[in-house]
Amino acid sequence: MQWMRTERAADIIRAEFERTPDLRVSLWQAQQLWNLSGELCERAMARLIKSRFLIPAADGTYVRRDESLARIEEIESMLRAMSEKLPETSGWNLVRERCERPGTQPFGDRSCRSTRS
Repeated sequence: MQWMRTERAADIIRAEFERTPDLRVSLWQAQQLWNLSGELCERAMARLIKSRFLIPAADGTYVRRDESLARIEEIESMLRAMSEKLPETSGWNLVRERCERPGTQPFGDRSCRSTRS
């Protein structure tokens, strides 16, 4: 096996996961499939996890991160950033504070979780 850079190994692995969306491989299987050393394979997989392309599954395999999950996390992150920029006296922060206090109902008789009666 010739020497290969981590970036190149990660590109090869990424391309295969893009071609096969339901692909699920263990570290050992990845080493065999792409003919990588254990160390190089670990570094490449770590790079893909850090870039949020792959996630480690509970069974020890690696799977492609679901794009809808990625979008949800992106939206949540944007909303958090926006709420942090709002003045503390804004309506959103007042509602959030009241929802965080036990036993309070900022919408009269309605729950913080739902604005429907």
